[in-house]
Formats: sequence, structure tokens, C-alpha cells
Amino acid sequence: NRDTLTRPIDLWTEGVESIPPITLPVSTQYLDISMGISYERTIGRDGLVMQYLRYNSPELQDYCRTHKQSFRTEIRIVPDDISSCHIYLEKAKSWINVPLVRPYGDYGNGLSLLQHQIIRKQAGNKLKSSNAEEELYRARMELKDRWDVATSRGKALKKQADLIRLQN
Repeated sequence: NRDTLTRPIDLWTEGVESIPPITLPVSTQYLDISMGISYERTIGRDGLVMQYLRYNSPELQDYCRTHKQSFRTEIRIVPDDISSCHIYLEKAKSWINVPLVRPYGDYGNGLSLLQHQIIRKQAGNKLKSSNAEEELYRARMELKDRWDVATSRGKALKKQADLIRLQN
């Protein structure tokens, strides 16, 4: 450089020495934790209940039995896949991966958080905690049918933004 009279390689070496290189996560689980959406929630005897979804595992239940029946902690959800979430266990100072247990079946597999919110919106006022599983499945199938009909007829989908978001 004519102004500073230094070589680019010298500046590069100086920069590498002053700032350590970026460390990558040990596994993809830690990448999911660091990139997930963070919420603060209370974990109870039924596990985590959030937006009509229930997450629970034997490991979480064991932790609840040995430490507290319910506790408030940080959770992380990957917005592209709600089939599991990560819960921070403060006493153990570690994260655990907890699967979606309700609604049963494959409801959360491959479903994003935005798609779940659209399904909840479709279920509307009919959605209550007692009938959540049936209403979520019904609303998901209604949206899928609307999508199939709209695409088979070749209709313009500009006005149906929910359908577009549902299909990512």
C-alpha cells in the first residue's frame, strides 16, 4: 500500500494474530441451539406446552423429578422444524433435545413455525386445549386441500398468501 507502506500479507498476518479464528460448533445440535428462536417458558410436569404443542421426554421428566416439579428456563426452537425443541437445564448446565409428543403422529415433521401459526389461524375460534389435536389436523388438511385445488386449476395464488407461506 503506497499510503501505509505495508504489504497486504503483513496486514493479514497481523489481523489473524489479533483476532482469533471463528470456532465452529462441535455438532449440528449446537448449531440448531445457537440459531434457534429463543423463548423463556415454564416447564411443568407435562413438559413444555407452547402454542398448542407439547414437548416432553423421559430425560426431561427425570430432571423434573430430581430437581423441581416446575421451573422457568430458556428454550430454543428451530423455526424450520418444530418436531423438537431444545431446553436448557440450569442445574445440569446443558441443553437437551425434546421431541414433540402432542399432537401425535407426524404433525410436526417438516413443519415450520410459520406454517404452524397459519394452521392455528385456519383453526380459528374452534381451537381449544381440549380439542387442539383434532382441530390442528383438520385445519392442516383444509389448507392442503385448498392448495391442491388452487394449483390443479392453475389459479393465481397472489391473493392466497397463507397458502403460499404454508408451502414455504
